[in-house]
Amino acid sequence: MDWMLFALLGLGAGVAYGGLGLAVVATKRGTGVINLAQGAIAMWGAYVYHAMRDTGTLHLPVVGIPSTIETGGPASAPVAIAAGVLSSVLLSLLAYVLVFRPLRNAPQLAGVVASIGITTIIQSIVAIQFGTGQVVVASWFSADTITIAGQTVPANRVEALLVFAVIVVAVWAYLRFARQGIALAAYADNTRAVTLMGYSADLLALRAWTLSGLIAGIVGVTVAPLVPLNPITMTLYIVPALAAALLARFASVVIVSLAGLGIGVLQSFVTYLKTMPWYPASLQVGAEDLIPLLLIIGVLIVSPSSLGGGRGGAVAGRLPAVFRPTSVRGPVIVVVVATAVCLLLFNGVYRFAFAQSLIFALLILSVVVLTGYAGQISIAQVAIAGAAGLLVARLTIDAGLPFPLAAVVSIAVAAGLGMLTALPALRAVGIQLTVVTLALAVAAQSALFSNPALNPAALGTLPAPTIFGIDFSVRAGADVARVPFILLCAAVLIVGLVVVSRAAGGRTGVRLLSVRSNERAAASVGVGIVETKAFVFGFSSVLAATAGVLMTYSVGQFSSASFDVLAVGLPLLAFAYLGGITSLYGALVGALMVPGGVTYVLIGGWFQDPGSWYLLFSGCALVLTAILNPEGIAGATAKAFAGRRFLRRRPRLTEAVKPPVATSTAVPERVEANHG
Repeated sequence: MDWMLFALLGLGAGVAYGGLGLAVVATKRGTGVINLAQGAIAMWGAYVYHAMRDTGTLHLPVVGIPSTIETGGPASAPVAIAAGVLSSVLLSLLAYVLVFRPLRNAPQLAGVVASIGITTIIQSIVAIQFGTGQVVVASWFSADTITIAGQTVPANRVEALLVFAVIVVAVWAYLRFARQGIALAAYADNTRAVTLMGYSADLLALRAWTLSGLIAGIVGVTVAPLVPLNPITMTLYIVPALAAALLARFASVVIVSLAGLGIGVLQSFVTYLKTMPWYPASLQVGAEDLIPLLLIIGVLIVSPSSLGGGRGGAVAGRLPAVFRPTSVRGPVIVVVVATAVCLLLFNGVYRFAFAQSLIFALLILSVVVLTGYAGQISIAQVAIAGAAGLLVARLTIDAGLPFPLAAVVSIAVAAGLGMLTALPALRAVGIQLTVVTLALAVAAQSALFSNPALNPAALGTLPAPTIFGIDFSVRAGADVARVPFILLCAAVLIVGLVVVSRAAGGRTGVRLLSVRSNERAAASVGVGIVETKAFVFGFSSVLAATAGVLMTYSVGQFSSASFDVLAVGLPLLAFAYLGGITSLYGALVGALMVPGGVTYVLIGGWFQDPGSWYLLFSGCALVLTAILNPEGIAGATAKAFAGRRFLRRRPRLTEAVKPPVATSTAVPERVEANHG
């Protein structure tokens, strides 16, 4: 009966998954927004509760000004709980009023980026005020144990389950019987009817975000004493919570709650299975994170309609205007000139930062192709890059393959895996595809990249990559960024820019834009949806895999930290949006700002160690860009120059790129011709 003990212990995580899933459903039902920052909001409430219980200090979600209020000593449990819950409610309302309300008519991509920005901001504030280490949170549950079916378990798990049950019943009753709750529950299904009945959309949205913040706050203060509390763990709880919400079709309170509990119990049961002698050693690490992914895949197979959307609608809402490249000369000149300046004026850490920016530019370029041109909002690019990096390390260290061959094989295999990610895109659209690929990225990080059975870091560094006797190693002795490696990265990036420019500027680009606008309309004029999606996922995966190989060689061995979901995966999409997700220049601009890139190191040189402050400023910039400038820095700059009389030109649309007109509901996309 040991399995029952593990199952009961999994109730702690299950309460977190079910509660956060319930909060996601609340915002989805009331405003149509799927808030990826829900875990971060719960985490903030947990930290406020911890500080109140520990020192009596009330922390405010601000920096740079007095951010704490001393209350005169450690607070009692009820006071600390109230402070934590109300803090989450306040944060949720601020997120709606300052961010999501201005974005209510924006494309879904802007909402995803805003969620990432809010998550980054909250994590940065937590790191600045509380540090990045794990903290032990005082429990407000009893320390007793109880016996269930002959197994002795901590009473706090059962007590947390009872608290969660009360939340579920209360939310269900509110949405079922209360007048305002009924209107809130019906708003997403029939917005016009609810509005005509005299209900204010803004007031309903405020109630939805208040409810979600209340649920998240209760989850935070309930779960914090039961599971490790740090800026990472509770934030990632959003992935299984989203899986539970998908199973509930983002509607059913009961199903999302039971699904969240079930995922927690299943994950704990997998931990029990690891104690069995027959359990495979390769799955000792990260198997728990496969459960949300498998659950989502099951939902896709059994009931794809639960993911919403459809081929007749815009794939991801109206995305920013596309700057179709008519010439790649400009971006290539920028790369060549920047490389020459870097090699002539800089050395050491600044050259290495420039090399990192070159690699990230290639990785962001894959996002420009997949999301900017084809409208597929995917987080899987970092997983594809990591798979290529892991494979090239295994092939060179274990199999002894030389550099060019190992790299080519790794890129080809990773591109094949990337094409497999096109399968969910055939059934999930918009933010739903983001949820699927986010679960995939988390599972890849846990089960592959952080798995000691597969990660060859202990085997030593990679052999020096050589071509025709030329050593392209990133470092040699005191030289941490050798010229040949930087030239290699620049050359590969230039090739990527040229290939993408040719593809996006021709008939392939027309097919991508038609799928981006409306799949049914594209199919009606002869565009193969399956073939187009398979191509764009495969093409973007080649770019991402190439970047993953270069990133692995830049470190000298495979490092799972280089492909971390929170540190790299989510910021990758965000910085692509910040730079300009629909233009080639956007990839270059976004790559300058990634952590570890040129801007980061320059700021570090002026202010010593930017640390969490850089992430905080980045998060604020992402949110402001999503609200004020959906075309990103590159798009805004291009428009500014195009507005000048001596550079003004009439955008040209060939017959091939005109939106398909048929018996469809196609939403024409804005297409602007631009040099890059």
